[in-house]
Amino acid sequence: QEAYALYLQARSLHYRGTHADNQQGIRYLERALELDPTYAPAWFGLADALVYDYGMSGGSYQDVHARARAAAETAVRLDPKLSDAHLAMGRVLGELEWNWAAADVEFKRTLELDPNNVLALWCASGYALIGDRLDEALQLIQAAAARDAVGWGISQGTGDVQFRRGRLPEAESAYRKAIELSPTSALIHFWLGVVLLARGEPAAALAAMEEETDEGFRLYGLALAFGTLGRLSDADRALAALETKYADGMAVNIASVYADRKQLDRAFAWLDRAFRQRDGQLPVIKAYRGIENL
Repeated sequence: QEAYALYLQARSLHYRGTHADNQQGIRYLERALELDPTYAPAWFGLADALVYDYGMSGGSYQDVHARARAAAETAVRLDPKLSDAHLAMGRVLGELEWNWAAADVEFKRTLELDPNNVLALWCASGYALIGDRLDEALQLIQAAAARDAVGWGISQGTGDVQFRRGRLPEAESAYRKAIELSPTSALIHFWLGVVLLARGEPAAALAAMEEETDEGFRLYGLALAFGTLGRLSDADRALAALETKYADGMAVNIASVYADRKQLDRAFAWLDRAFRQRDGQLPVIKAYRGIENL
């Protein structure tokens, strides 16, 4: 019972969508597994939280990969018919190992075991975006939304899909809905700001970026918005802070700023670094501003 309670508390923290909450959730899961090492859902939760946190905040790839891979494998071994266990393995294969074909197999198995697995539908939608399967991505996120009308992540995922499809009004509406549902969750204000930049509203974009709760993405967003507004000294300060504090976890974002400025040699240098570091954001780079300049 106590392990189950810790698992539920950990997932609640995870879905708040901030680095600090997710780290606390990971500690809860570790405690749950100390109490019951055979509890497969907690192994899934640990793998899922580790992968999510790495994609958002970076860290040591070797450490995260080893821990997440072991947790996913343990979940599958303990309960091979647990849909979430295959979801965890799919995320490890795709987001950490960049083995898209193997990840697709695991996601297919996940949804065979539970067609109503909302998190799996949301993740599969994101993977379809990585593969430029935009219609499939929309169908999957709509299926997730039909099963979960209150999850802010589903609204954010809808915004992600509509943004990649070039449907900027729909993307803005979805991100604003996500903010209504969870105003403190990370990255939503940032992505709203990106949409507003794309709509030619840099002042509104700056206001959105200033509300971003994740410091790294706030600095990234400020560098983009200030640059678009022509406030170059402010943009330079934000970029310098981003490079100083987040070079090991946000190389893709730094590359994006340089690409937006059309400083292409610097952009490619940072992309090389992102690849060496196995930056968790590299697979979704097509959504980032300035990349079209490359």
